[in-house]
Amino acid sequence: MPEKDAAKRSAQRAIDAKLYDRVAGSPLVKVFEQTISQRLGDVPVLAINGNTGALITALKTLGIGSGGEVIVPAFCSPITISSILSVGAIPVFVDIRLRDYAIDPAKIEKKITERTKAIMVVHLFGQPALGMGEILRIAKKKPLPVIENAAQAFGAKIKIDGKQRLVGTLGDIGCFTFFPKKPYINERGVSVVTFQSKEKLYAIARKLRVRMTNGMPRETEITAILTRLKSFDQWLEQRRELAGYFTQQLRGIQGIILPESHPETENSWYRYAIRAGKREALLEHLSRVAPVGHHPHPAARFFAFEKGHASDDFPISKQVASEIIFLPISFETSLEDATQVTQSIRTFFQK
Repeated sequence: MPEKDAAKRSAQRAIDAKLYDRVAGSPLVKVFEQTISQRLGDVPVLAINGNTGALITALKTLGIGSGGEVIVPAFCSPITISSILSVGAIPVFVDIRLRDYAIDPAKIEKKITERTKAIMVVHLFGQPALGMGEILRIAKKKPLPVIENAAQAFGAKIKIDGKQRLVGTLGDIGCFTFFPKKPYINERGVSVVTFQSKEKLYAIARKLRVRMTNGMPRETEITAILTRLKSFDQWLEQRRELAGYFTQQLRGIQGIILPESHPETENSWYRYAIRAGKREALLEHLSRVAPVGHHPHPAARFFAFEKGHASDDFPISKQVASEIIFLPISFETSLEDATQVTQSIRTFFQK
């Protein structure tokens, strides 16, 4: 009976309201945090509302604010930079490497000053930052906390000191965002912050969430995420198959550079990123077949008007930003779609 069903739902809402904890959240939030924690090796997890919530919470948890400097790669999403700026801190940019499009560990130490408060590592396109082990050693020596922005690398792994580890669980704090373009999350977005233990940092972050306006995730979003997570392994395998197909079909074409394969990592393939010297012409050609995208410019140039960066301060970031193209690789991409894209690329370079 509809009346009985409505009464049951009303009673359940009343029970949930009584069980709601302002610090820990509702039972559903707790289930979500436990689910993510299990997927990440049982690390402490805190869910935050909004797609920038994790990064901002991480910075505030570490006490980073006005005048503090955060070392960050020059090539990353604007959200990474805006999160640093939003707490009053200063992003200090370091160029990247072509191998993994991540921050270059060899260039970090000379950027460290007495004002440096943290090193932020960004794992782009599903590829773990290959220098993670070296970065952790630099941070331990200084000492400095390490924040991992793993928003694009949920499920990716890297071998460090002989042990396979999930990205987002390596630094002092890890950050994930469940955001519209990622196939395993919902439209509005929920962030997740991870910690090494449930001691000091975790306790601080929980208190911060209570003081935030709308800091607790919405249950409608949590429900959708939990539902989609059930298909995540299937979607991840599909992406890896598509990535393998692209690599097989495009290998050897003069004029494009494919993603490198690294035996010490497991890529989660958030993006299949190729580079092309004739990027704009190729983009126009491919737009007739399938949607593609590119980073319009390095993140450092968003902040250049304040920091006074010259256009050539970060040559690798500048090069990558001018060449990168994302091929379609999602749970909606079929093998037929991928075949159309590869054939179109071959046609373009055979002109």
